[in-house]
This record gives sequence, structure tokens and C-alpha cells, in this order.
Amino acid sequence: MRKDNTQLSFIVLGCVFVCMAVFMLVVSIIGQVTLQQTYMLFALAVMSFSMRYLYPQFKQKDERMKFIRYKALTYSAIAFVVYYIVLSGIIQFDILPLTSMDVLNILAALMIITVFGTMVILARRN
Repeated sequence: MRKDNTQLSFIVLGCVFVCMAVFMLVVSIIGQVTLQQTYMLFALAVMSFSMRYLYPQFKQKDERMKFIRYKALTYSAIAFVVYYIVLSGIIQFDILPLTSMDVLNILAALMIITVFGTMVILARRN
């Protein structure tokens, strides 16, 4: 009988993403690359650690997990609208000088973190 090492794989992937993100953060502080390249690495680390927690429950494919996915995507859609409004205000009033790539990277990272974060919260609560 083969043991399922998927949870361990998610932990290893999460640690790799955290190490890469910390390295990129240090390099961006030194000034060699821009900070925007680290957003997605942190988001992927959050996704990996979230999937480690959610994997045993996702394997079951029962009504509870369908409900959690549905609710998480609903909350994430609402959060996406809020993120859009906030980023539009920041750009409109020149609060921060953001390029279009900065905005896209921020939105993508926030959506990954929001979707998987709400799934973890809803899985723990239900």
C-alpha cells in the first residue's frame, strides 16, 4: 500500500516559495530587482500551505467541501470588487505611483491569498 505524501509535498513547495520570496525581498532591498516580483511568490507560498491543510478535506468531495468552495469564491468575488475600488482610488488620487504591472501583480496575489485564505477559514469554522 502506497502512502500519500501530498501534504508533505505542499509543505516543501511552500517552504521553497517562502525561501525564494525572502531572497527576492532581500535583493529588492539591495536594489537589484523590483519588489513587485515577490508578491506572487508570497501568494504561492500561502496557497501551498493552505492546500496542505485543505487537501484531506478536498479529497472527500462531499457537500461540505462544495459549500466551502462556493462560499469562498463568493467572498473572494466581493473582495475582488473591494480591491479594485481601493486600487482605483490609489491610482486616481496618485497616492502611490503604481504601474499597470504593479496593479496586475497586486491583484493576482491578493486573489490567490483571498481564495485560499477564505477556504481555510471556512473549513476551520464548519
